[in-house]
Order: sequence, then C-alpha cells, then structure tokens
Amino acid sequence: MNKNVIYISALIILVAIIGVAAFMVSNPSAQSQVTEAGTKIAYHNNGTSWVHSAGVLENVTLKNGTTTNMYFDYWTKPSDKVILDLSNELGFGNESLVAGTVIRGKLWLDPVDSNPTGSGVVTHTLNGWSNTPEPEGNLNATFVSFPNHKVLQLPSNITESQIEVTTDTVKGVGFISNMKTLYLEYQITVNADQSVTITILQQPELCNLVAGG
Repeated sequence: MNKNVIYISALIILVAIIGVAAFMVSNPSAQSQVTEAGTKIAYHNNGTSWVHSAGVLENVTLKNGTTTNMYFDYWTKPSDKVILDLSNELGFGNESLVAGTVIRGKLWLDPVDSNPTGSGVVTHTLNGWSNTPEPEGNLNATFVSFPNHKVLQLPSNITESQIEVTTDTVKGVGFISNMKTLYLEYQITVNADQSVTITILQQPELCNLVAGG
C-alpha cells in the first residue's frame, strides 16, 4: 500500500510538472527566449492601431543540419515590438548566426483595433542585430508602409504584445491562413561583423493580389 501511495504521489507531481512546462512552452510572450549574443529580428509597430502578423522564414537550417520552415504569429500594440531570437530558435543558443547566412521571409500584416473604424496606415519596422538583447535604436532598420487599408477587429483576449513560433507545418499554415490584408517578402543577411541587413524583396501589397496569399 505504501508503495502504491508513493507511486501515485510521484505520478501526480510528474503530471503537474509536465503541465507547467507545456504551459510555458505554448504560452505566447512578447519575445521568443532572448539570448545575449544571438542574432535577432524585431518587428516594430509604428502605427496607431494594433497589428496582427503571421510569417514564415523558408528553408532555414538548424544547427544540427536539418532544414525546415519556421512559422510565427504575433500581435503588437502601437509603438511596441516583438523580438524573434533566430539563434535560439535554430538551436545555436547564445551564438550569432554564421556570417553569410541568408534567410528569405514572407510576412502577412493585418491592422486591428478594439473599435475598428474606416481605414488607416500600416507602418512597420524590421530591425536585425546580434550581440545585445535589444536593438540599438534604428541601426540597420528597414521601414515598410502601406496606406488606406481596412482595420479589422482585435480579439478581446489579446491585451499585450506577443509572439508564438513553431516549425510545425500544420500549425504554421494555420497562422498564415487567418491573414486577410497585406503581404510582403524580405531577405535577412548576416554580415561578416554579425550585423544584420534586411532587404525588402517585394513591397507590401494586398493579399488578394498575391497568388496563394
């Protein structure tokens, strides 16, 4: 009997630990786990409305050599940002990505508000860097803007800026399929000094003008 009690008690504790761990992994936050020296991308919302965004970084290579797509979904308040730590998500931990690394990204953007009315302007900044937890101002920042878009409804359960990252294709496609308004393509390049250059390959346009968008 004592052995059974001990076994059941241990099982309850194990389930509780797993539950807490699962919550910590699945619960979105304002940034993916940020390292000190890793290579990162910040997505800044410079507009007056919230922005809901989903994206994919295509054919990224993990430290173990595996190639995959990395998907993300984020919500940003006006004048706020979310941070995606590329090094950490790709398995490099507190290391900058290798100089010469080139990653192609696709980004979908929806302006949202708790009281949506009329149209507005999406103003977004993409900022890449390494070797510090936070970006240094607008150094190497890339600006994108699109006028006269419809503002959509902000879900009532979204109250803080947050980002969720996955390499699960089904979940990632689900992120993207919910997007309705704007689409752009960009390229991330890690330079020899571990600085990051972001180049816009396709300027923002309405999703219904993009094949498969």
